Amino acid sequence: MAESIEFISIYINFKFFGILIFMIVALILLKIKINIKINNKLNIAFIILIFVVCFGNDLRRAIKYDFSRYINIPFIKFNKELIYTDDILINSKIMQESYLKIANNHEKLKANENIKNIVLIIGESSRRSAYQDYGQGLNTTPNLINIKNKIIYSDVIAPYASTNPVMSVLLNFANLDNLSERKFYENLDIINLFKLANYKTFWISNQDYISEWGNNAASVGIMSDFSYFTNKYMSSSDTLSYAKYDGVLLPIIKNLKLSDNNFIVIHLLGNHGNYKKRYPKTFSKFSESDIKENIKDKKSISEYYNSILYTDYIIYSIYERFKDDDTLIIYLSDHAESLYDDKTKSLLGHGVSDKIIADIPFIILYSNSFKTNHKELLDKLILSKDLAFMSDDLIHLLCDIAGIKIAEFDESRSPINKKYNKFRIRLFANEINYDNFLKLD
Repeated sequence: MAESIEFISIYINFKFFGILIFMIVALILLKIKINIKINNKLNIAFIILIFVVCFGNDLRRAIKYDFSRYINIPFIKFNKELIYTDDILINSKIMQESYLKIANNHEKLKANENIKNIVLIIGESSRRSAYQDYGQGLNTTPNLINIKNKIIYSDVIAPYASTNPVMSVLLNFANLDNLSERKFYENLDIINLFKLANYKTFWISNQDYISEWGNNAASVGIMSDFSYFTNKYMSSSDTLSYAKYDGVLLPIIKNLKLSDNNFIVIHLLGNHGNYKKRYPKTFSKFSESDIKENIKDKKSISEYYNSILYTDYIIYSIYERFKDDDTLIIYLSDHAESLYDDKTKSLLGHGVSDKIIADIPFIILYSNSFKTNHKELLDKLILSKDLAFMSDDLIHLLCDIAGIKIAEFDESRSPINKKYNKFRIRLFANEINYDNFLKLD
């Protein structure tokens, strides 16, 4: 509900009020009884006419751009989402019990690389092209651009276009290729993996709330040795309505009681719309005049870039916290965001199968100590930066980074491994071949 309200608030304009008036008139007309007798042929013709008016343009777009885009025709997408959502809205206790049962069936593991701090920062709705390291002309990431110890991955995509589906395969050994074999929560999760490898685990979140249904991120995170949820006692609606800026996490991160080996997940609210609610006023650097493209609603777009500026500050602050220790930091977003530059030039947001929404930033930062202590691993990471990768295989990369050998680990799914499958078919949203269709857009 809250996400819907924020989405609508972005679109409140003359067009919105026009639609609202139309709906009110339609509701009034529904109260008026009109007795018109028509035969069956006219009924069929009338139904066809309604279908063409409502969905004809979407069908035209699907055929024009690529027929596999039929999934974005609203009534098809709506019904498909209903079916899929029913599969991911699992009771959180059921998910946790499954994860713990799987973990208990494993022997203790060893992390041969012995990295002191592995930090995973998960962003939200952050598009690759918004970052200066990916070619953004505006000064949106003044801190990141000046960090020397970093690796910029050029071809990483999200598995889905919205958060819950992404989180169902990002945080465990589930991936788009094995979902037909078992449920996503019937795989070992990322927290218990590192626990088995004798890492102290942390989950620090400004997004997840502890809900009874469907929140895989919270279900995994709560199993950490230390977990902190800004919105722990809020409902899902309140999470967005009363969300705090991501900076609220920084004091928690600063005061963490670390061990010899630490696996730390930081989940940001990042760049989720309504964008102006994602940063303090002191980060209101960009305005409509900075958006040079001939595009509508420049105000919202400038607010999005301000949110990126704030995310840059958050990532840099986390880097500063750990840079004097043996640390590797991975930053990625769950999915990206369209700023009216998707294929149809009509979307501000995400949730549809489009290249713009698939392309996510994937950035690795590392300390000088890491550079000294893990030179061979660092070389592998640098060599892999331009390989095609999809984030549903993140856990395999983490296994390779930490030096964890476990039965579920698949060498062909880690880009730093000699056996990596460079030619994996990346089906975005498990429907469209990204490399054959979307990447060429």
